[in-house]
Amino acid sequence: MGVFMVIVGLFLMVLCACTAVLRWNELRYRKKGLPPGTMGWPVFGETTEFLKQGPNFMKNQRARYGSFFKSHILGCPTVVSMDPELNRYILMNEAKGLVPGYPQSMLDILGKCNIAAVHGSTHKQMRGALLALISPTMIREQLLPEIDGFMRGFLSNWDNKVINIQDKTKEMAFLSSLKQIVSAESSSVATEFMPEFFKLVLGTLSLPIDLPGTDYRRGFQARKNILKTLGQLIEQRRESEESHKDMLGYLMRHDDSNRHKLSDAEIIDQIITILYSGYETVSTTSMMAVKYLHDHPTVLEELRKEHMGIRARKRADEPIDWNDLKSMRFTRAVIFETSRLATIVNGVLRKTTQEMELNGFVIPEGWRIYVYTREINYDPFLYPDPLAFNPWRWMDKGLESQNYFLIFGGGTRQCPGKELGIAEISTFLHYFLTRYSDYGYASKPQPFYKPMLDVKEESLSIGIEGIILCKSGPKTTPIEGAVARIACLGVDEHGYETAPFSILSKPTDSKGYYFATLYPHQLIRRNLKLADCKAFLQDSPLETCKVATDVNKGTTGAPISYSRLLHDKKMRLYSVPPFIFSNGY
Repeated sequence: MGVFMVIVGLFLMVLCACTAVLRWNELRYRKKGLPPGTMGWPVFGETTEFLKQGPNFMKNQRARYGSFFKSHILGCPTVVSMDPELNRYILMNEAKGLVPGYPQSMLDILGKCNIAAVHGSTHKQMRGALLALISPTMIREQLLPEIDGFMRGFLSNWDNKVINIQDKTKEMAFLSSLKQIVSAESSSVATEFMPEFFKLVLGTLSLPIDLPGTDYRRGFQARKNILKTLGQLIEQRRESEESHKDMLGYLMRHDDSNRHKLSDAEIIDQIITILYSGYETVSTTSMMAVKYLHDHPTVLEELRKEHMGIRARKRADEPIDWNDLKSMRFTRAVIFETSRLATIVNGVLRKTTQEMELNGFVIPEGWRIYVYTREINYDPFLYPDPLAFNPWRWMDKGLESQNYFLIFGGGTRQCPGKELGIAEISTFLHYFLTRYSDYGYASKPQPFYKPMLDVKEESLSIGIEGIILCKSGPKTTPIEGAVARIACLGVDEHGYETAPFSILSKPTDSKGYYFATLYPHQLIRRNLKLADCKAFLQDSPLETCKVATDVNKGTTGAPISYSRLLHDKKMRLYSVPPFIFSNGY
């Protein structure tokens, strides 16, 4: 009894101490004029909740405090703006007391000369150097031929193979950029460069805690290794005195053709910036485009028609050119709609250089402002039926030029590589759809499928259950709010399969458990029976754990074949092995 009382006493003491620390931290930031909100723990703030819950964290805070609130994330007190008008004002008026405000981990790992970190005259010079590398003329005359050649080789041997499209698009985005930067040496550099680059990416999204085993330490060490590799490459090129028609070759020129003379450190940071900024956006947009096209046959057929038309005008081995790229109007619409619906970039960070007033509140000097633009993408007033994948909405050019088009950022910091990224994704889709023309088509009907339910069981409903987990390193944890998709076929009276249909499960609970119910008499047309069904990973609410894996066939489709009969519920219950999302690295 005495031991129990000691344990209870210790527990109460810890609870009181935690409450006092939280209370003290809130009082520290309770200054007059600050927006409402919570600040979490000292030093760590609400970073854990922010990274774990992703968009749900923002929605919950907005529900409590409105569209302008304070928090403490990624090591700094931060004001979050979810107001479209205010966000546009901030992006268009950077010079008025606002500068880039990216986390310290990103500045340390990407370098202090990267274009996202600098401002003023330095930003103008760095942006000018970058724009010279990826101007329309450079894309037309130099980069597009490189991209075309790379994509043709990259997609040349996928026949009769099971392809993990997530891994392949990540590899594609990295290698394509590397080919444009160091064309001659890309093959030899890629082997040692790629694993280090992936560590670097993960380190930029971490707290700047320099301890062994942390993502920050690994990312910073990866930067050192990359600096060494690129430094040696620059020296080798200088010694050889050969001219190279690639990005690195252009940056190293000191003649009149290069108006923006950069130091070696600035050149290296510029290269890292190009790789980093294009990697996530190009790879994720390409991956999600493949997914959305698979799920929307009408869109797939329209896009296929556009690319087959281009191919019909060319010889079998003839590359696509600038005119072909400009004619891909529906492809551009698909890319924009994918970027809108998938929302790869949720927002941008700014930092105050002086105390300033925004939205009626006083923001202290040195605070970050998170311009959260994600919700604009789902505004029904801007995009009718916002959750529908509808590329045709972008065929009206006016939508691309409207004031709240912030998919690629805004103001003087709109993504300079926008058109280059579109060229890469368009070329990838061109060869993907024209070389694998059966993509998206169901196999021809085969007779005599055995229905999931016998005639005598037609009154039973079907339940599908399973769990969805997040894997980060060796650790797996349940995901709350994740969704699975159940896709089924029907068979007619002759035993031939018909068009498939699908439903979504209920979101998972705190233990990662999901459940879905099928009612055959409601879902299948008259004289049809429910046939083969498969379960797929659909969506994760966690931005830090959103990459679907094929563990237990989570992406290729897990067969629903093991069941038990629940007489009391008049249900046949099928169980699916656990599905896994990961952070992609």
